[in-house]
Amino acid sequence: MTAWFATVSFALVVIVGLVLDGGAQLHAEERAFGIAAQAARTGGQQLDTAAVVASQGFAVDPDQAVTAAHQYLADVGVDGTVWVDDDQVHVVVNDSYTPVVLGMLGFGPFPVEATASARLIRVVGGAEG
Repeated sequence: MTAWFATVSFALVVIVGLVLDGGAQLHAEERAFGIAAQAARTGGQQLDTAAVVASQGFAVDPDQAVTAAHQYLADVGVDGTVWVDDDQVHVVVNDSYTPVVLGMLGFGPFPVEATASARLIRVVGGAEG
């Protein structure tokens, strides 16, 4: 085997690894965002029933929202941070991606982070109100 052939073979493996693992990295980031968005929606569905009963309108129960979002994250097996700001539930998902091809060359794992928020809104007659 010549030095040229070895160099070209290694370069091709790296290029294929960049393409395959780069696409998989994007998929991991997309998955993390989907998880963060669903966790935020799950938290946003936790209404403060005392405010509803007292006819003060709809509001998110911050404690229940954080608990529900954390439970969703635990159910799908990722770590994250959850907080409530007014009637918005914010979720940051922290995960990682271990490349397959580039992993054989000693690269990775790579961190994956995604942020999503959900806001409680009231819709009456098709319009926010």
